Amino acid sequence: MQLEPGGDRRVLWLWGTYLMPSAIETIVAVYVEHKNRMALDEMLRHRQRLLADLKNRTGFDVSLPIRNVSEDIAAIEAGLVQLRGEVPATAPRVDWS
Repeated sequence: MQLEPGGDRRVLWLWGTYLMPSAIETIVAVYVEHKNRMALDEMLRHRQRLLADLKNRTGFDVSLPIRNVSEDIAAIEAGLVQLRGEVPATAPRVDWS
């Protein structure tokens, strides 16, 4: 596995195939780059609520959405691990007014 020469660092070349990150991985990468822990925390809570709601559904096959939301949660948690120690868990809000 290698990065594409001269290309975007987030696009990987793997056995003759370009692999691009999912949308959530790209969003998480930007939030990590900008050290926006609050946004990651909010995204995580939202995905956790979605997952709980999906697991309580009956009468429908929700296995694919459950898998997708679980993958999103894993990506967000990985981003939070990268920020551990760099950004306080309760960062102060900025008043832009």
